[in-house]
Amino acid sequence: MQNSRWVLGDGKDIDILRHSLNVDGACKGNPGTCGGGGCIQDSNRDIHLGFAFFYGKGNSMTVEVHALCDGLRLAEHHGIPISTVNTDSLALIHSFNSNMCPSWKCTWWWRIVGSFLGKNNINLVHAFRETNRVADALASFACRLWTKT
Repeated sequence: MQNSRWVLGDGKDIDILRHSLNVDGACKGNPGTCGGGGCIQDSNRDIHLGFAFFYGKGNSMTVEVHALCDGLRLAEHHGIPISTVNTDSLALIHSFNSNMCPSWKCTWWWRIVGSFLGKNNINLVHAFRETNRVADALASFACRLWTKT
């Protein structure tokens, strides 16, 4: 993570912390019931925002892209600068590294994410499931909420 210090015109300075977004998608069947979740952490690993969204029926790649898109849009909405995205989906990372959308079903979200990554110079990093437990739990929680109602 990067920490930057800005000095305002009146001599006051503020710290601008760069945050990481941990994101995951869960699909109970492929295709099946799916949801996404994640959290935004600062460099001290303090969580500033968490989310869990139910997406209905879908497949594993679509839900990964959708959850990533929602996490980046939430960060922007709350004015939280993201420097790194952690995901356990190597297929998702490869799709952005190769600039090839993995499925027409997720094209809309994939393009939004690509725009965010490019204009904000955000690093996309593979995180093993064990290190991405909060996002994994929130994504699974989103799926469970729907199945219990």
